[in-house]
Amino acid sequence: MMFTLLNVKYHLMVLKVIPDDLKATALATLTIIAAVVLVVGGRVIPFFTSRGTKTATITRISVIEYAALIPIWILLIVTIYPGDVPSSLLAIVYIIAAVTNLVRFCRWRSIKTMRVPLLWSLHGAYLSLILGLAWLGGSYLNSNMSPTIGIHLIAIGGIGAMILAMMARVSLGHTGRKLQVGRWMTIAFISLFGSLLTRTLLVVLMPISVLDAYVISAILWVISFTIFTVIYFPVLTRARVDGHPG
Repeated sequence: MMFTLLNVKYHLMVLKVIPDDLKATALATLTIIAAVVLVVGGRVIPFFTSRGTKTATITRISVIEYAALIPIWILLIVTIYPGDVPSSLLAIVYIIAAVTNLVRFCRWRSIKTMRVPLLWSLHGAYLSLILGLAWLGGSYLNSNMSPTIGIHLIAIGGIGAMILAMMARVSLGHTGRKLQVGRWMTIAFISLFGSLLTRTLLVVLMPISVLDAYVISAILWVISFTIFTVIYFPVLTRARVDGHPG
């Protein structure tokens, strides 16, 4: 429904029926996707972590879960709201969302995932979302903080890395294979996070090299998903190895 509303809004802008504000529309779209990732990630990452590290189940504390998700739903409302929303309000909601999700994230034993690429990639993606929310909040308070950095933290790290990590894991699990990846997929994960750092950290630290950063980031992104395509094409086009249907 939200995507439908944003699609209608976009076409109304193209037709000059309403003022052109593509940046706000793009941010609203990104926020919707980020909200979905936070909801799904919050459910599966703790489960995958406890199973993958062979540790006790990570319990969900209702207060923390609600505190992490309610600000995201508020963000969805304020980003889709057609009127002007005070920048101070947006800053507060973004920062609260980042802090509460950081509290949620800190319970997931990230340090135990460092030897498991299928896990640290998921944790890295979720952390990127948190950093992106925090940066966007700061950008409403400090004009020196470009919002595009926050947007790319969410888009490349939060969404892109989460997609890659989830595809890599579920493609193995749902074809009856061991939940392990080799060297090439580890390189793919590193390449994608390298794309993130190049597009964000390098741009901040070396603004004079911004065009080079764009190119390098794009190349690393392509390398990452190309590796996935090559490695997983046979996985996804052949029968399950355990003989089960599917």
